[in-house]
Amino acid sequence: MDQIWKRAFSAAVALLLVAGIILPARAQSSEVGTIQITVWDTAGQSPLSDARVLLVGPTVASALTTKSGIVKYTDVPAGIYRIRVVKRDFTSARSEEFQVSNNREIDVAIELGSTLLPGLKTIGTVVARPSIGITSRDVDENSAIRKISDSLTDALGKIAGVSVNSDSNDPDAAQTISLRGKDESQTAVTLDGIPLGAPGAATNLRSLNTDLFSGASTSFSPSAGGLGGGVNFRTLQPTQTWQERYNASYGTFDKYNYQVGVTGSVGKLGVAALHTDRGGNNQLTFQTFQDSSGLTYAHGGESVALGDFVKLRYSLGDRTTLQFSAIDNNTNTVSLCTQYVTLLPCGIGPGNSNRGKFGFTYGSLQTLVGEVSLSATAYASSQHQFSDNINRFVNGAASPSASDFDTLGRGLAYSATISPGRHTIVVGGSTYASTTTFVPIVTNRFVIPSNTSTASQQYQIADSIKWNDKVTLGENVSYATTVGVGRSFLGGVSAGWRPTAVNGYNASIAVGSSQPGSGLVRTLSDPASARFNCFADSATVNGPGDLPAKQSSINYDLSWTHQVRRGAFSLSSYRQTQAGQLINAQVLATSEPAGYIPSGYTQLVNGYWNSAFVCGANAVLPTLYVNEPIGNTTRQYQGFDFSGRFALGTNVSVFPTYSVNTAVLTAADARLNGLYSTTVIGTQIPGRPVHHAGLTIDVQATHLNAEFLANAQYTGSNNGQHIAPYVLVNAGLSHPLSAGRLTFFASNLFNTEVGAFSTLAYAQAETLNGGGQLLLAGNPNTPRQYTVTFSFNTGNRALPRAFGSAATAAVSDAPPGAAGTASGNQVRGRFRFVPPPAGVDPLTLAIMREECTTEFKAVATSLLAAIRADAAAYGAGQPIPPTADFTVTGHGDPKVVGWYLELRPQFLGGGGRFGNQSPGGTAPPPSGVLRGEREGGGSLIVRQAPAAGQQPSPGATRSPEVQKRINTIRSFASCSYITALKHEDAVAKGFTYAQPGFGYAPGLGLFFAQPPALGTGGGSVK
Repeated sequence: MDQIWKRAFSAAVALLLVAGIILPARAQSSEVGTIQITVWDTAGQSPLSDARVLLVGPTVASALTTKSGIVKYTDVPAGIYRIRVVKRDFTSARSEEFQVSNNREIDVAIELGSTLLPGLKTIGTVVARPSIGITSRDVDENSAIRKISDSLTDALGKIAGVSVNSDSNDPDAAQTISLRGKDESQTAVTLDGIPLGAPGAATNLRSLNTDLFSGASTSFSPSAGGLGGGVNFRTLQPTQTWQERYNASYGTFDKYNYQVGVTGSVGKLGVAALHTDRGGNNQLTFQTFQDSSGLTYAHGGESVALGDFVKLRYSLGDRTTLQFSAIDNNTNTVSLCTQYVTLLPCGIGPGNSNRGKFGFTYGSLQTLVGEVSLSATAYASSQHQFSDNINRFVNGAASPSASDFDTLGRGLAYSATISPGRHTIVVGGSTYASTTTFVPIVTNRFVIPSNTSTASQQYQIADSIKWNDKVTLGENVSYATTVGVGRSFLGGVSAGWRPTAVNGYNASIAVGSSQPGSGLVRTLSDPASARFNCFADSATVNGPGDLPAKQSSINYDLSWTHQVRRGAFSLSSYRQTQAGQLINAQVLATSEPAGYIPSGYTQLVNGYWNSAFVCGANAVLPTLYVNEPIGNTTRQYQGFDFSGRFALGTNVSVFPTYSVNTAVLTAADARLNGLYSTTVIGTQIPGRPVHHAGLTIDVQATHLNAEFLANAQYTGSNNGQHIAPYVLVNAGLSHPLSAGRLTFFASNLFNTEVGAFSTLAYAQAETLNGGGQLLLAGNPNTPRQYTVTFSFNTGNRALPRAFGSAATAAVSDAPPGAAGTASGNQVRGRFRFVPPPAGVDPLTLAIMREECTTEFKAVATSLLAAIRADAAAYGAGQPIPPTADFTVTGHGDPKVVGWYLELRPQFLGGGGRFGNQSPGGTAPPPSGVLRGEREGGGSLIVRQAPAAGQQPSPGATRSPEVQKRINTIRSFASCSYITALKHEDAVAKGFTYAQPGFGYAPGLGLFFAQPPALGTGGGSVK
C-alpha cells in the first residue's frame, strides 16, 4: 500500500509540474517580500492614523497605522494576500487578492470615507525592495549565506545563536537544532506554524528533507512547549501567475541535488508543487579496509532523499480560503560507522542500511469575520524508520539486527486575531496526539519493545498595545498540558520603544514553566552497538531516563537595533534560569539505581571490548556511561547576540555576527555528581561552545556582471564535535546567464580540522567531576568540497538585488522619423535606471556601473552634490538653495514621512516638469523637451521632440547646446542610482505628475516617474 501511495503521489506532483511547464510563464519564483499600506482620508486627502490594517494570507498580521497613515510589513512570505482596513466613523475597505513576490515591495494606497465606496485605489510593485530587517533571523534561497551553503539547514546554522548539531559524522546521524546553547529538546520546530513533534522532544531534521522547504525563520522567545525558542520552516505558496523553478547542483563525493517546482493559479484554484532528489557519498565510500566486524570489504555510506510536496489553495469569495498541503519524503542510507578509536575502525559489515519515510498532510481554513481573522488547521503526520542490519557482523561472527520505529501523530492548530481599539490580541493553540512504537525484529534480550502514547495541548494569548507611534506594550500567556506529564504555565510582559527613526529598544520578561519532554526512551541499546574508545577506557550506550517532573523558569531579554548611514545592527542580551527540566547527559553506570543495568549486560559489553577487533584481550575494562535524559537539574543560560549589515563602498556588503552563549549547570542530581562524571557543577555544559562568530562578504562586481560571496564561521572550544576551536571558510562566485544563474562555491576552503574518521586527532578532553579528563573522539570537519549549481526560473526574472531589477531607458540619436530609424522607434545609446543596492547611500556615485565612464563621472558628481544639498535644506525646513541644473520644488511637510523633491532638469531645456498638474492640461512641450513614451516591450524611450510647428528633416543635426543636454542626461542616468517607478507606483507613493520626470524621496533616493501606460489601442490617458 505504501508503494502504491508513493507512486500515486509522485505522479500527481509530476503532472502538476508538467502543467506548469506547458502553461505560459510570466514571473519569477519567490520567497519573501515587503508590503506597505498607506491609508488616506478621502475628504481631507490627509493620512489616517490608528486605522486598523489586517493582512491575511500565508501569514496573518494586524497593526495600526502611524501618524503618517502607514503600516509596513517586511519579510512577508511569498504568496497571495488580501487586506482589510477599518477605522471608527469611516467605512471599511477590503482589497482584491494580490501577489507578493521575492525582492518586491507592494505599495497599497487605500482611501476611507463615509460617503465613498470602500476600495483599494492602487496596488503597485516597486522595483527596489527595502533591506530585509537584520533582526528577522530569516534565511531563504536568496540569502547570501544560502548561496554558498550546501543546504537550508547548513545556512540556518550560520545565523547568530543557532547551532545545527549531529552526535557523530555517520551519514545517518540525527540532526537537531539548539538555540542559544539550550538543549535541543527545548527547540520547537514547526512547518507553516504547525508543530512537527511533541513538546519537549527534539526533532530530527534529517528525516524531514528540508529541500522541500523554501525558507526558515528563528525566534528566541520562550513559550510553553519551547523554552529555548522555535524554528519555523516555510513551504512554497501558490501564486497568481504561473512560475517554474529548476535547480541542479553537483559536487565533490558525487553529491547531487535537483529541484523542480511550479506555482500558479487556474481561476480560484492556486497550486504549488515541488519535487526534490538529493544524494551523495561519504569520503569513506568505496574504500576497502578491515573494521571491527572482522570483515574486509568496500564500505558504503551512500545516501539518498527523495521528496514531493503539493499545495492547493481555493478561494471561497473574498473572505475565505481553503488550503490543502501534503509532503512525502523517503530516505535510504547505507550503514557506515566513521569512528576510529579502537584497534580497527568500527563497522558492522556490508549490505546494511537504514530506511525512512516521512509524511505530513494538513488542511487549513482561513477567513475574515468582521474585524477578526480566523484560521484553523487539521494535520496528520507519520514517521517510519527501519534499521535493516540483517547482515551485521560483530567480531567476525554474524549478529543480525533489525528494528522498526514508527510514530503516528495528529492534531489541530488554530488562531484568531482580534483588534479592539489600540489592542492587537492574538489567540492561538494546538493539540498534538501521537503513538510511538518500537519493535525489535531481530535483536537480543536486552532490547525490549515499547509503545508510548502522548497527548498534549497548548494555548497562547498575546496582546500588543500601541501606546503611541513610539511605544508599544505587550503581554502574553501560554499554557500547556500533557497526559501523564502535567501542566505548565508561562506568562510575560514586554515593551518596545522607538524614540527616533534609527533606534529601537525592546525588553521582555517571562516567568513560569514550560512543558517538559515526555521521555520516549524505554530500553537500553544493544551492547554490540556501544561506542567504544580504547584510548579513553570508556564505552557509551543509550538508555531510558527520568520522567518529566515539576519545573520552572525565568527569562529576561533586552535588545537594541540601530541604523547607521551605511547599514544597521542589532544587539540582543538574555538570561534564562531553568529548574527541573530534562537534559541529555552521560551517567556512570555505577551511579545508576539498583536494577537499572540488567544482569549480564555489562559482561556482554566487556566481552565485545576485549575482542581482538576492538581493544584486545589484555585491555583494561572500560568505564561504562549511559546517555539518558536526567531531571532534577538547574541551569543558567546567559549571553548576547550581535548581527549587522553594512555597506563598504558602492557594491560591497558585509554581514558580521557574534554570539556569547554560556550554559552552566548550577545544581544537579546525585547521579551527575559522582566521581568521573562528565557533568560538572559550575562549569559550561559539555558540547556547548561559549563563542560563535561569523562574517559574510557580498561583492557585486557589476562591471563583470558577477557576485562574489565569502563566509567565515568561528566555533569556539567545548563544541559538540569535541575538537579545538576552528574557522570554516566558504567562498563562491555567482554569475547570471542569459537564462538562469550559475554558482560555483567551495566549502571548508582551507581544509580546517578535516579527517575521514572521528579519532583523537584535534580532540579536546572533557573535564571530569573530581578531577581528571576524558578524551572523547573528535568529529572532524568534512574536507574541502566544490559544488556547482545551476538555477533557472521562468518568466520575467528579476535581477539580483544589487543589480537593481533595472528599468531600461534610452536616448535617441536622431529626431523621430530621421534617416536610419525604423518607424521612428530605433534607439541607440541605451542605459539603465538602476536602484541603489541594499545599504548603499542612494546619492553616491555609481562608479561600479559599466555605463559610468570617466567623462560622465565629473558631471554626475556635481549634480548629485547639488541634490544632496537641496534635500538636506528642505528636510531641515530651510529654503532650497538655487541650483544651476535643476528647478527644485519641495512637496509635503518635511517633518512628516512622505515628502519628496520634484527635480525639473534645466538641461532639458526648461521642460520635463512633473508635479501637481492635471493630466491633459499641459501645454505643448517647447523645443528641446524630452518626451516619454512606452515601447511595446515596456521599456521607456526618451527622445528629443521638435519645436512646435517644426517638422523634422532626415538630415537634421544637433546643435552644440542640444548635444550638451544629451550628454548631461546620459551622465546623470549612467552614474546615478535611480529607481524607475511606473505611473501607478508613483501615485501610490504620493508622487503625482503629468509628464515623466525625476525626483528625490528619503528612503527611496532618486527616482524617475514614468508616464501612464497607454492602452493597447492608444489614445489619451485621463
